[in-house]
Amino acid sequence: RKERQKAAKAIEREERRLYEEKRRDIQRDAEETARQEKKERERLLAEKKEEERLLRKEEEEQQQRADYLEWKTFVVDNSTSGEDTPSLYSVQDFLAEAKSKKVLYVNEIAERFSVDPKIVTAKIQRLKDENRISGVLQENGKFVYIRPDEMKAIANYIEKK
Repeated sequence: RKERQKAAKAIEREERRLYEEKRRDIQRDAEETARQEKKERERLLAEKKEEERLLRKEEEEQQQRADYLEWKTFVVDNSTSGEDTPSLYSVQDFLAEAKSKKVLYVNEIAERFSVDPKIVTAKIQRLKDENRISGVLQENGKFVYIRPDEMKAIANYIEKK
């Protein structure tokens, strides 16, 4: 009888040991699966962030190109004059004309290039804000170009008064 009890206890211990071993294996597999799923989620998240970063960078570059082209030229639709291609009036051409003529009429420029005078005024104002040109934009539609040395002379005159 004691031997049967010993044998039963040994069998019970062995079953418990096998049960615990199986439980640990299952738990280890579940933890490994969870780690792999977490790594996969992190990888997908990193890929998504990288795609978003590249997309933002591409959009920013496109915006910069658009801004550059906008400021490189005044693009004008000549559909009213019957020409197929738009006229290009570069900012450099505008600056050269302003320096040579000293006084430009916004309406005249707008008519020449078939654009609204507000657009020309806005472009002149933007050039002034960027310190690419200096002068006075009057309410009557005149732009008077003032060279930097003339601006200094005016400032000195005002200071003396």
